[in-house]
Amino acid sequence: MANRILVDTGFWYAVFDKRDCHKADAECLVAKYFDKSAYEIVVPFPTMYELLRTRFVKNKEALEEIRQMFQSGRITRLDDDAYRLEALELTLLESKRNISLVDNIIRLMLDDKSVGAKGLITFNVGDFQDVCHKNSIDILF
Repeated sequence: MANRILVDTGFWYAVFDKRDCHKADAECLVAKYFDKSAYEIVVPFPTMYELLRTRFVKNKEALEEIRQMFQSGRITRLDDDAYRLEALELTLLESKRNISLVDNIIRLMLDDKSVGAKGLITFNVGDFQDVCHKNSIDILF
């Protein structure tokens, strides 16, 4: 199995928004990981709900780019069915952490050994640092 790298929503914003403060970092990450056969890019499906909202889909150029990325066969979508209910409970009950539902789903995926994550691309390090450290998963930014 290739090195599996999960991708957080903020990465996509940085890739497609010219004004994003992480734009240059995102472009470096694309060049380093997205076109290399040693890596399997894994997109947690809920991040697509966050990304493909009305404002984004009006950007036809960005929409075409993401369509091409998904059709390239280099990106795997990861279903969230197995994580939804637990993530919802964590989001509603763990108010001291203030972590979104989608981020809780990603945290559960990172904690699931069967997912086999070796890396996480995110600019939101604070919400994932503990679970990545616990599971020896590299945060790539």
